Amino acid sequence: MSSSQSLCLKKFQATATKVSVHMILRFDGMRSWLLTYKRLDDGIAITDGWKRVVDDLGFKLGCLLVFTPFESYVDFMLTAFNVDFRVVCQS
Repeated sequence: MSSSQSLCLKKFQATATKVSVHMILRFDGMRSWLLTYKRLDDGIAITDGWKRVVDDLGFKLGCLLVFTPFESYVDFMLTAFNVDFRVVCQS
C-alpha cells in the first residue's frame, strides 16, 4: 500500500460554524485547511479549498470526503462541530 493510499484510511476531523459556510479540516491534529462548502438537500458540496488538501497530502483528484459513521453527517448538519471524516479515493 502506497503512502497516499494509507493516508486515505486515516481519519480527518472537521469543525464548521453554524452561521458561515466554512469548515476547518484537520489531519492528525497537526495540519489544517479552510474549506468553503454549501449545503445540498442530500449532503454538502465543497466549493473551495479541496484542491489544496489534495495537493498537500498527495491525493489524486476524485478523492471524496466521507462521514464516518454516516450518523456523524447528521451531527455535522445539526451541531457543526468536531465531526470525523475519512477520505476515499477511486482506484
